[in-house]
Amino acid sequence: MLLAIDVGNTNISFGVLEGEALRHHLRCESARARTADEYAVLVRQMLDLRGVPLARIDSAIIASVVPPLTDTMVGLVERAFGIEPLVVGPGIKTGMAILYENPREVGADRIVNAVAAHEWVKRKAEPARPHGGGRAEAPERAVAPERSVAPEAGGEAAPGVIVVDFGTATTFDCVTPRGEYLGGVIAPGIQISAEALFSRAARLSRVEIALPPRVVGRNPVHSMQSGIVYGYAGLVDGLVGRLRRELGYPCRVVATGGLARLIAPQTETIEAVDDDLTLTGLRLLYERNTAPAASAPPAARAGDLD
Repeated sequence: MLLAIDVGNTNISFGVLEGEALRHHLRCESARARTADEYAVLVRQMLDLRGVPLARIDSAIIASVVPPLTDTMVGLVERAFGIEPLVVGPGIKTGMAILYENPREVGADRIVNAVAAHEWVKRKAEPARPHGGGRAEAPERAVAPERSVAPEAGGEAAPGVIVVDFGTATTFDCVTPRGEYLGGVIAPGIQISAEALFSRAARLSRVEIALPPRVVGRNPVHSMQSGIVYGYAGLVDGLVGRLRRELGYPCRVVATGGLARLIAPQTETIEAVDDDLTLTGLRLLYERNTAPAASAPPAARAGDLD
């Protein structure tokens, strides 16, 4: 079994995968003060609670956007399972060309999500959804030169994909039809934006981030909930529309992250929600880095994070 660890600024996700199947998905707080030994005890207890045979965990991969916790997670895996984990970072084979100005500056989670989303869009048989209504606008700027895209095995060209991740930050990551990571957008996350509002406005109390009964709030609680939920839905639709116009080719849109299932139904552009997208991407990266070198595709060798 593979243990996939996604270290975020707010939470750490642990996925136990058997082949392509995600058997268990566990979460805990990203507590920087915990030691590797403390995390080892915690994770072993969580897995034992789910009835996972610890001896069957024979491989692990880690993606972390919290540098102080990266070594801690490596220590956790070594202490709890006696194995050396693969860490997403410089030198790892991604199978994806990274077109960011400095590939080292891309968050590991964004690359992992992009890899999983590109695989997702390649598997979709349905044609890409139209961009939606409104006046037609020319692309603001060509990000990459236009070129023909080879059809997939089914005879249909794969579109690009945009990943919207509702995490501590809300990120938008763009992948070309050829599977190249272009870059994207980083916006303040929903929770930290709400906290800023609550802390700076003396007469506004903290509210639950939930769907209000209507857009027009008739009390302070519903008014704030409307601004948070529908405001972020509008942010998503606005940015996706701009990204599609700038990219100039059809793009599917998939969302992930803690609040994705709350916001996505209120948008017009998000087509699917995958709570386990990052864990799927970690599995794909592990497979690409442990397969025999002779069988690795050329794209994997060209897509190293270095």
